[in-house]
Amino acid sequence: LAALSVLVVLHAGKADMRQAYWKEGSGSVSFGVMDYPGILAEWVQAGFQTLATGRTREDQDQAAAAERAAMVPVFLRVLSLTPEKVPFLEGETYRTIPSLLVPRVLNEKKGVAHIGNWILAYVYGYLQVEELGKTSIAFDLMIEAYANYGFPGILGLGVVLGLFFGWVGGLSQGVPLLSFRFLLAVAVLSGTLASNNTGGVFVTTIWQSFLALATFSLLLMRTVPNPLYVRAGAGRKMEAQSERDPTSLKASPTREELRRVESEAAQVRHERPKRFVYGKKTTN
Repeated sequence: LAALSVLVVLHAGKADMRQAYWKEGSGSVSFGVMDYPGILAEWVQAGFQTLATGRTREDQDQAAAAERAAMVPVFLRVLSLTPEKVPFLEGETYRTIPSLLVPRVLNEKKGVAHIGNWILAYVYGYLQVEELGKTSIAFDLMIEAYANYGFPGILGLGVVLGLFFGWVGGLSQGVPLLSFRFLLAVAVLSGTLASNNTGGVFVTTIWQSFLALATFSLLLMRTVPNPLYVRAGAGRKMEAQSERDPTSLKASPTREELRRVESEAAQVRHERPKRFVYGKKTTN
């Protein structure tokens, strides 16, 4: 709740801060380290003022932003113009994705994640050449797939995303909530819910989340055995034993019998790689 409150205030004040400090056409804003406290204080003040009055300096742009946020009109426009008036892009918006996976410290000529948005906005008439780099129009993964390859592109996108989400879902099954695998699944879910992204933004968002989480886990997490996995066949072995032994849940076992069964189950833990989890291992 505390983090959400901070995000709400900062989000409310970002329009005023952008108008006050963003230099048109510069592509960046330069601050010194000593400027950060004052800038942040001004940002928080602008956020509270916006929440109190309900108005920002960019109110005149809100209608246009709301229109661009709707994906159905955008998809219908792409559907009606392709390929009769606008030829299929044949993967042009995906071309720079491999280079986006390399950190900028290693590749100073690294591309921009929003290049796919700019290409689509230009070829479908949403932006002019002089507007590219200053603003971005939202296009989701399905619209991008159709603009590149038509309906086969949408089918291929479904297959790729289905395999990817299935793989991530499998990784997150049977692991603690604060394990590396489960937090990775949360990061993927968070990047997926931001649906107004092209492939470049989608891939880089998840990739950067993975790198940050991996660094975080190596520094602050420790490895412990995962008791939620058991060896192959261990479940059948325990089931067969419960049929012979009345100390099963159905037979209303005593506390001592439950502890004995729990102890036997702990001896058949799966020997998979250990997981990253918080805290110290405790036993009941």
